[in-house]
Amino acid sequence: MALVVTLCIIVLVTIAVVAFFSRATANRGVESSRVNQILVDQLATTATDYVASQFLGEIADPANSTPFTATGSSPIYQPKESPAGSGKYPSMLPDGSKRPSFATAGSNFENLLRQSVSSSDPNASGVSTSQPARTGRTITPARWDAPKLTSAGFTSAQLPAWIYVQRDGNFTATPTAMDDANPTVGRFAYNAYDLGGLLDVNVVGYPTTLTGNSVLEIKPSLAGLDVTNISPSLGITIDQLVAWRNPTSGNYTALVRNQASQGFLTPLAGDQLVPTRQDLIQLAGANKGIPASALPGLTHFSRAVNAPSAPAVSASNLVNPFLANLRVTTAFTRRDGTEARVGDLLLNRRFPLRKLDLLTATATAASGSDIERYFGLTRSNPGDSWTYRGGAISILTLDQVAAAGRDPDFFELLKAGVADGSVGKPATFKTLAANGNQALEGDNDLQILRIGANLIDQWDNDNLPTRIASGSATQIGVEDLPYLYMVMVANCWQSTPLPAPPNSYNVQYALVLAPKLFNPHGNSTVANSPDATLNPQNIRIRMSGFFGPTSFSNYNSSGSASPLNLTAPTNVGTLPAIEIPRSSFEFFRSAVRVPQGATGQIKSQISWWNQADPSCGFVLYQRTSDLLGITLTGGSPQGWFAFLNASGMMMVAEYQSSSGQWVVYDSLAGNADLPDTTGITATNTENWSTGVTNFTIANGTKSLPGTSQHFITKWDPRSNRWGPSHGWGTGPDDNPSTNSDPIVRRTLPFDPPETNTTLGMYPERSGSLPSPDKVVPGLDNISRPNDAWRGNLSQKPNPFRRMSDMNRRPTILQRPFRSVAEMGYAFRDTPWQTLSFFDQTSGDATLLDLFSLEDEPGLTAGKLNLNVAGPSVLTALFSNVPKAADGTGATLANPAGLAANLAAFRTAEGGALVSRSRLAAFLSSSSLTQENAENVKSRREAIVRAVADVADTRTWNLLVDVIAQSGRFPADGGTAAGDFVVEAEQRVWSSVAIDRYLGRVVARQTERVSE
Repeated sequence: MALVVTLCIIVLVTIAVVAFFSRATANRGVESSRVNQILVDQLATTATDYVASQFLGEIADPANSTPFTATGSSPIYQPKESPAGSGKYPSMLPDGSKRPSFATAGSNFENLLRQSVSSSDPNASGVSTSQPARTGRTITPARWDAPKLTSAGFTSAQLPAWIYVQRDGNFTATPTAMDDANPTVGRFAYNAYDLGGLLDVNVVGYPTTLTGNSVLEIKPSLAGLDVTNISPSLGITIDQLVAWRNPTSGNYTALVRNQASQGFLTPLAGDQLVPTRQDLIQLAGANKGIPASALPGLTHFSRAVNAPSAPAVSASNLVNPFLANLRVTTAFTRRDGTEARVGDLLLNRRFPLRKLDLLTATATAASGSDIERYFGLTRSNPGDSWTYRGGAISILTLDQVAAAGRDPDFFELLKAGVADGSVGKPATFKTLAANGNQALEGDNDLQILRIGANLIDQWDNDNLPTRIASGSATQIGVEDLPYLYMVMVANCWQSTPLPAPPNSYNVQYALVLAPKLFNPHGNSTVANSPDATLNPQNIRIRMSGFFGPTSFSNYNSSGSASPLNLTAPTNVGTLPAIEIPRSSFEFFRSAVRVPQGATGQIKSQISWWNQADPSCGFVLYQRTSDLLGITLTGGSPQGWFAFLNASGMMMVAEYQSSSGQWVVYDSLAGNADLPDTTGITATNTENWSTGVTNFTIANGTKSLPGTSQHFITKWDPRSNRWGPSHGWGTGPDDNPSTNSDPIVRRTLPFDPPETNTTLGMYPERSGSLPSPDKVVPGLDNISRPNDAWRGNLSQKPNPFRRMSDMNRRPTILQRPFRSVAEMGYAFRDTPWQTLSFFDQTSGDATLLDLFSLEDEPGLTAGKLNLNVAGPSVLTALFSNVPKAADGTGATLANPAGLAANLAAFRTAEGGALVSRSRLAAFLSSSSLTQENAENVKSRREAIVRAVADVADTRTWNLLVDVIAQSGRFPADGGTAAGDFVVEAEQRVWSSVAIDRYLGRVVARQTERVSE
């Protein structure tokens, strides 16, 4: 019995020992597998870092970039021009020479950027992943096509090769066996794809029920892209996709606005995003509106750095610097509550134009308010002018802002974005404007303030000109109102036969200073609001200063003149104002006109001064005289001449607010803030002579003045820049083509419609003009075309070749912008020029890079890298884009042709646009075919409006597809591909965003791939 027990114990112990060793053996296998899995996970992660570092190394390469460093901060890598001085920046994109030879544009592999092959990666072996390991494991072409970023897959000859990893962490093309001092412990291979030109499925498209202005309001984002216009079609059923993605969206336009302010990164409650590439692939098979064939054109991951990066206008320019390298030099708390540390980027986000919503007609602002922090403006009462920076006489440069320790305001960014040499051009020659006005013309910062005021008035929905006080001057924005264009010194008369003696007449005579008004704008895009607080109730024209001395002569039938010893009033400031009711404002849009009274027969010329109707001019003198027994010889003329010396004459236009307050919005002869005595001065003008000639008293009828009438005119009714000019003759009438007087035609700033005569833009008062087909060059000596440029400067730019063509006229939007490029509608305070995104001479193109439409975060989704976007996507961007501001009428012709034009321009730029600002140059490049090269600036710029907001150029978006294997080459074998023992395998897709200027990864998303 004891023996039996003993034997049982021995059996039990044996079983226990065997069980122990069996379990230990099993655990060893499990632990080994777990260790191998940890190792391969680390290897896969390290591999994605390695691939990203290859691209970062290209950026930091001195051949590609000039690094700028600052204390305590990372370097900024400014792309180098190649060749130097060419303005071409091929290194804005990853090195194209390392792209696989079979991955050409328009091919199956156009998204493929890089592979682990020896031609592009020195660590890549010659061993293709298609070659089997010792156990027969291989990576097939079908497996490499798993991301679905090709349209037809790979062949065995197009697969990446292995990179070997040694124990010490080095990567090599040469493997080593286990008995080597530094053996191979794993290997990996990769494909890297470019996602920058793909459509983000989380943003793109809108429901087909959305139409009209609702679509136009979201057009600046990918949400406004009409996917049905993508050719060849991606086959997306957009209503199905939107119903799945945004089931609770309600107002889709409001949803997009909200999402844009979140950078399209945070869905609303109830909405959903596609989080990974694998989810996107699964979605394509789930009947959610996305066919599998669309996957090569779609991405779930897109990131863009929302910060400006345009290069400096010149290397030494402190006003227009290299935007990406502006650093914080004094720490401060930003407007968004984050801390700006010394060395950080000063411009870490674009300025959101949506903040213009703050500047309503009734808004007030104290120091520390949002309005003051974003715009530098304060005021205590709605009817007051805004005050800029407490009345500062200058706008700071961005370097000075950094030293002040705060974010730059709206006007400081305008100053940085508008070429310094393109503003502040004073009158070069003698003009009728006083010296004080010429000094104001030459102040660059005052012109920037005026541009800012004009932008505010384009955006807001009121018709009340914005007034901004800086120092002793006030800059006034432009609204949809009649403006003082000129003033005529007219003789108005009529004769009536007397019953006796024969040849006797009663002659009534008046000398009248008649203002002529003009609203140069096309039809307003928004009707005047019925809200009385948003519109002027009336306007009036008022005189100030002095006008004299004046002398009169009698011009008799023999042609001799004799003084009449009459004196006109010298203080015209006492004359009553001319009031024009709101109901008559439209009268001045169609032509340049004198105010028309209720009973007078006054049209474009003054034929008679009706004392009972003082609404068309300022009466300087009136006389009634009986001429008795006059004998005429051969119908010779007779009349009066008046000789005037305008001393300190100033004429202002004022609007009446709903509270009854009269507010100056325009002036003639100089800035309205100049003292009365510095308008037109005796030292700046000759006598004006005006007379009545070439009439026959015997006919007893009214007659127009003769050719000796004087007038002064502004170059542009909206501006006093370069002072008024003067001429003499019959003066302009409703149809300039009927006026043949060469002085008048040379002086007036519009073309007779049927001729090619000049836009008289040079600021001269008299004498011969320079070449009549040129515009005034800026201080930088660049001649920038005016708004109706028709191909080249020799074709006489002119907005009024057809006075009735409202498409050629300037536009007042009176609504928020629908694109950052709609800043181009704002008057530049240079005659007949708006802010330009129009051609290579643009002084304003950098504004496209400095500003965004919405208040976006520093990193956003839903943008497109214009440097890699393909023809089908570009075609969709240019589709259904209206040329007119109101969204009606013709759209851009041949979107596919435009897409090809932009692609050709990229090639001409060295393969890449350095920033969004280069879109302006595209509009005058030889790459743009004439089919869309509109003659009228505002319509031509529809091309820029179509792409500016969605455009990104500085961020590289990649998907790195890595397959990693841990394993070894046994000591008893060789190091050929078939000798590698695979111990674990892991596949990782890493979506990576790299800032081209910071030279670092700014966003990453890694997903382990289940196969």
